[in-house]
Amino acid sequence: MTVNEIYIGEIVGTHGIKGEVRLISEFREKEYAFLKGKKVYIGEDRKEFTIRTYRHHKKYDMLTFEGIDDINEVIDMRFEKVYMNRKDIELKVPLEEEFVGLDVYFQKKKKGTVIDLLLREMQDVLIIKNDDHKYMIPIDKHFIEKVDLKNHRMILKNVEAFFNED
Repeated sequence: MTVNEIYIGEIVGTHGIKGEVRLISEFREKEYAFLKGKKVYIGEDRKEFTIRTYRHHKKYDMLTFEGIDDINEVIDMRFEKVYMNRKDIELKVPLEEEFVGLDVYFQKKKKGTVIDLLLREMQDVLIIKNDDHKYMIPIDKHFIEKVDLKNHRMILKNVEAFFNED
């Protein structure tokens, strides 16, 4: 995955005979991503497709692509990962997925690097690692003061208790 790519989900099957695919996706900003005319990149070779239609059906995100109207054209896409370019998702705030890899600072001291996210229904959490420890910090405006993607850093606030190592 490149720096500008965002993982969107995985194609898990097809639906009907007209080339519609079933996508399992935990990506939260679907209303900004799954729009007619947006490009997606599928598989290890990142083959480019343009979204023709999108709908939600049960637990799936259903997509069709321009120029494809037959199941035989999408059957081999099953179990392939789907990506988008970050610049094609028109949001003015950072995506949570962009937090991974950021250096984390608290009270002007580097506390570690975001190595992963736990995106859960009740509370999303940053996993921060330094040489000795891993820390879990809720993704919440009360704890995140600033996200600076340009300088590759995140500034935290009100997190004294999370870094207490006693």
